[in-house]
Amino acid sequence: ISTDMHLILVPTDLVLSTKIIRETVATKRTVYSKDIWNFQTPPLDYTAFDYKSQRSDTTPPTILSIASKNPTIALIDTPLCSVRQLPGRHHKDPAFEIGATVSDDLSETKVKIFIGTYSEGSDVVVSTPMTGFILTSKNKLVSGTRLYFTLVAENSQGLTTVSACELPTYDTTLPLGWIKPSYLLSSHPSYISAALMVNEDFGLETDQEEFF
Repeated sequence: ISTDMHLILVPTDLVLSTKIIRETVATKRTVYSKDIWNFQTPPLDYTAFDYKSQRSDTTPPTILSIASKNPTIALIDTPLCSVRQLPGRHHKDPAFEIGATVSDDLSETKVKIFIGTYSEGSDVVVSTPMTGFILTSKNKLVSGTRLYFTLVAENSQGLTTVSACELPTYDTTLPLGWIKPSYLLSSHPSYISAALMVNEDFGLETDQEEFF
């Protein structure tokens, strides 16, 4: 049996954003807002202590779900692990966050993550080690299809516990759509109307609205 304590420094995440605001006497509206640069340092893992014993461990590790660091953002969750695509990132630089609490009262535990396009599959990512309760990764994943994440926790005795969670899709494209005016000509000096159609394979959130 062995046990250790790891201290993990949460990585630094720097985001450079640009915003254009149109301000008049009566109104103030955001015309354009976008993140143009993002930088994230890898987590720092420090071993506080490492203890080994001759006692045998006859039970596998346990895995419990963990809440999101941002409680205002819902996670796509199963009873054992949670995964979500991080919002607000450039569509060419996406990232996902997966979290789980793995514990073993007697043994050291290692966790690996497998990602596939089918349940318990590994055709996308064969194996990625996970240290700490939450892993943020910028691995290149398949877009536009359901992804299955499998966590395998193994203790020093070789006993394993498996949990799974999934994303309905991994979005790496911008929304598409069109605007169709209701009419070509109008005599009204300050009013027009049009129909807007937006196509997106993931959930849409309204960041800003602008009326002219």
